[in-house]
Amino acid sequence: MSTHRQEGRMSKRQRLSGTPHSQSDGKELDPASEKVVKWMRDRFAGAPAVSIKLGADNTTYVFGRDTLISNFGYFSRALETREGGAMFIEGQTQHVDLYDISTPVFGRLWKWILDPDRHLLGTNNWRVVEDFQLQFYLQTIVAADYLQFRNFEEFEKHIAERLALILLSDRRRLSSDHIKLVHDHTAFKSKLIWRVLVSSGVRMFLQEHLPEKGTDSPTIGTDDPGQWIATVAHCQDLRTANPGYAISLATHVSETLKAGRDEDEKLQRAPFGYSQFNPTVPAISYTDPLLSFISFQPTFHRLVHRFTV
Repeated sequence: MSTHRQEGRMSKRQRLSGTPHSQSDGKELDPASEKVVKWMRDRFAGAPAVSIKLGADNTTYVFGRDTLISNFGYFSRALETREGGAMFIEGQTQHVDLYDISTPVFGRLWKWILDPDRHLLGTNNWRVVEDFQLQFYLQTIVAADYLQFRNFEEFEKHIAERLALILLSDRRRLSSDHIKLVHDHTAFKSKLIWRVLVSSGVRMFLQEHLPEKGTDSPTIGTDDPGQWIATVAHCQDLRTANPGYAISLATHVSETLKAGRDEDEKLQRAPFGYSQFNPTVPAISYTDPLLSFISFQPTFHRLVHRFTV
C-alpha cells in the first residue's frame, strides 16, 4: 500500500476531543469512570512485566509480574530478588522460557486466574466442555502443579468437573494413556482426577450384561445398541490393560452398591415409600458416581442418572 493511501486512511480516524459531539474535556469523571480508572491504575499503572515464551510457539507473551508472582510459586522463585539483585537469570532478564507448557494450556490457567467465575458451569453452558480433549485438561493439571499454582486445589476441582462431564457423555474418550498418566504423574497426587477416571467405569461394569439380554440402555444417550456394546468392550479393554485401574474400580463398585442399598433403605422407611405404590419400579437403583464430581444436574438425551443392575 502506498504512503499516500496510508495517510489518507489514517486521516479519517478522528479523536473525540475537539469535535462537536465531545461532551467532556476529560478532567472530571463520573463515578463509574472513576472506578474504571482506579481499576486500571491498581493493576497496570507502572506494573513491571515479564515476557514468557511457551512451548513450540515462537510468539513471546507479556504478563504482569505481580500477578505471576502472587499466583505461582514457580515465578515467585524464578523472579526472586535479594538485596536489590536478581537471584536467577530469569529475574535479571525478566524473561522465562516454558518449553514444556503449550500456549493453550497456560492460557487456560491465565484466564481462570483473571476471572474464575467465568468458567463456572451450569445447565445452560456445560456442553462447551465437549470441545476439548481429556488430554488437554490433564495437561493443565500438570502445568498448574509444575508452576506451583497457589490455588491448585480449587482449580483441580474445576478440571475434575469437566472431565466427569466429558466421560458421562462418552466413556470411550478415556484411554490407557490417560490412565497411566494420572496413575504415574506426581501432579495427580491428591487422587481426585484418578477417582474421576475410575468412577467412569463403574456403571459400565455393573451393566455390562445388558447387551447379552438384548436390552438397550440410555447410558450413552443413544438408541444404537452397537454404541452401547462398543462402550462396554472399551471399558473391558481398559480394565484388562490397566490392573491398577481394575483394582481401584472394584472398590468403587462396592461403594456404589452400598450407597444404592443405603438409599433404598431410606426410601423404604420414608412415609409413602415409592416401592409400595409402584411395584414395577425396581427396589434398588444406583447413582452414577461421576455425578459426585459435578456441581449441578446435567441433562443428556435419554440419559437416566439412576440405574439398575
